[in-house]
Amino acid sequence: MSEAFPAIQNGVFQVPAVATIREASRLREALIEALGRGGRAVVDCSKVELADLSLVQLIIAARRAAERDGQELRVIIPSSGVVAEVIRDNGVKSAFDGVLT
Repeated sequence: MSEAFPAIQNGVFQVPAVATIREASRLREALIEALGRGGRAVVDCSKVELADLSLVQLIIAARRAAERDGQELRVIIPSSGVVAEVIRDNGVKSAFDGVLT
């Protein structure tokens, strides 16, 4: 059974510990909800323990959508974490310049 997705609180979506292709549809919906609230949204990847390229692709798409729509989307990705490792291993680090914390 997959981990339950937490509600978006105060504009912050805490990405669950497992963020892989199996959860991609739910991750996508949560990102759409976060952006749909307008204003500023935050995607916090600090608690992710298992991730794959699908999460990274969704974040890139969400950032592009936010930019297109004039919204602010802040992404928190610890530089020593699993998500940062996926970013580096898949050669998409340039898409996250200034994001890795």
